[in-house]
Amino acid sequence: HTFIYDSPETVSVPCSFQWFNHSCYITRTFVQDSSYLGKEVLAIEKIPIDTLLFRVSILKGCENLVQRERYLMQLLNRGDMTKLKQIGINLEKEFLHISTADGEITLRNQQEGNIISVVKYTHPITGRSNESIKTYYNSDIAYLQLNSMSIEMEATQQRFDTFFSHIITQKVKTLVVDLRYNGGGNSLIGDMLLNRIAHPKLTQSPRMEYRKSRLQRFIYSQISMISKKEYKKFVDYHGERFDGTVYFIQGSNSFSSTALLLSKVIDNELFITIGEPASQKPCHYGEILSFELPNTKIKGDVSCKYFIRPAYKKCDEEYLFPDIYIPQAIEDYIDGKDPCWDWVIDKIRNNN
Repeated sequence: HTFIYDSPETVSVPCSFQWFNHSCYITRTFVQDSSYLGKEVLAIEKIPIDTLLFRVSILKGCENLVQRERYLMQLLNRGDMTKLKQIGINLEKEFLHISTADGEITLRNQQEGNIISVVKYTHPITGRSNESIKTYYNSDIAYLQLNSMSIEMEATQQRFDTFFSHIITQKVKTLVVDLRYNGGGNSLIGDMLLNRIAHPKLTQSPRMEYRKSRLQRFIYSQISMISKKEYKKFVDYHGERFDGTVYFIQGSNSFSSTALLLSKVIDNELFITIGEPASQKPCHYGEILSFELPNTKIKGDVSCKYFIRPAYKKCDEEYLFPDIYIPQAIEDYIDGKDPCWDWVIDKIRNNN
């Protein structure tokens, strides 16, 4: 959450990269290079992937391996010339050399043309939506994909009310809440969701440490803080709650207030969580204050809060792990398969 905004000099890169179960793959190329799609990347410009991950950790503070993987992917996919040169990759050269598990590849930098993706199909239910909220239900299972918590509270409240009213009326037995694409936002959205699902009373709650400063006082004087009355209006819920089997799906993009919600679920053993580790430490900094330095005009964000997971004795853990680890393989991504969804469906079919 704490960083300086920069205006990177970027160039068009000949391919895109993505991580699956801690291995790097080529997932997009120009049409003329499509034979390289799906190849596992071992080195770029003769520099092993592990070495590149170490070098990016010097450029930017990363809490764990997943964050280092995401940051390296970000630099590569946007063609950040300056930062990539600092780790040994020069995009000003005519060609980019990639070592794969199947041999060496040479791609031309800064070329133009049509882009093709490795993806053949998108999962019909759990495929990522461009909307903040995506829902689906039938007589057996309901699915809620919540992709952001930076959304308008009143509209979200109405959307939740409609969805939960329908699945309760239809007597749906299983609910899947998918947070794999949720980078956080307003933590009250998570509370609003949680209060519509029947669960045991929380035995442990997150704690927070708060650093006051002149910057914090100035910024808070410019914004309207939510009152206790407004909090009760949005978060308190007295209607019928969903009372069935619930699974939460998490992934590397589950970040910030989303990780806070997941820590409540995991540490209080409210529901089963499945998927992959979140990229953020369970105890983490948050609540950003944006600033601009008066002379250089450099802009950035700095955290003013430290969030402590309910099970505070586990604060040293680098990742927020799900109860059931279900990684997505590159083959699943290509064919539009979702192993987490398949796992839940298998549980239903076996009445387990």
